[in-house]
Amino acid sequence: MNCKVIIPGSQGMFLAATGRSVKTTARIRPTCFTLRWLSSTTVWKPVTTVLKEQINQGVLHPDKAQERAARRLDRLQQAIEGYDNAAHIQFVQELRMKQEEQDRNTKDTENTNQDKINETMDSAEDETTISAREEPPPPPLPQIPRGLFLHGNVGTGKSMLMDTFYQYAPTEKKRRVHFHSFLQDVHKRIYALKQQDLQTFGRDFSVNTSIHRNPIYRVAQQLASEVTLLCFDEFQVTDVADALILKQLFEGLFQCGTVVLATSNRAPSHLYE
Repeated sequence: MNCKVIIPGSQGMFLAATGRSVKTTARIRPTCFTLRWLSSTTVWKPVTTVLKEQINQGVLHPDKAQERAARRLDRLQQAIEGYDNAAHIQFVQELRMKQEEQDRNTKDTENTNQDKINETMDSAEDETTISAREEPPPPPLPQIPRGLFLHGNVGTGKSMLMDTFYQYAPTEKKRRVHFHSFLQDVHKRIYALKQQDLQTFGRDFSVNTSIHRNPIYRVAQQLASEVTLLCFDEFQVTDVADALILKQLFEGLFQCGTVVLATSNRAPSHLYE
């Protein structure tokens, strides 16, 4: 699953799907507008339709780049209609449980002699082989809709488009948050898990580098179980430590089937400046 976003720099606004880049050729001029806030709803309404209504009412001025971005958001709305990441979360949790069981089995056999260890491993391999032959293959996981990353100059309508998309996104499991607030929440969750692990396993727990014990990946699973769609406003990374955390966090979110929409004043190549 490719979650890397690479977009060449420009003065205009760019619209990129997760994993590939799509450039809008028209430059967006800063436009004065009054955003009409609406209550949250799951009734699907295309972003392009809302944009046209705002233009017809004189709230917005026509902007080709905004219209191009709205069409991409329409397609994302269609993709997430009826989509749920529950199957992906279950798949990741089952992998975690299997890894935890393997770790327990390994720890239980540490004090036995080498012959007993070899016998146990051979027996486990035989049982695994038989089980794999008898169990039917799991059903295929649903395709994960590809998220979007919008960036451009201040005042080009990025947040307005995202708010409109979020307003009419056809899913109940969604969250719209300023990225700085989201990052603070992530740090609090990581700290809470570390304290919990410290009380349960002691200080030697920190030396275990298994993914299933990594608090960052576990936070990603927490977030994925709460929302299918995450919308970030003003995405920007200014700290190296945060960058390392976000790398693992987004890997976990994407593995759990979470759809991400983000806006930023900076291109992905300049997010760390």
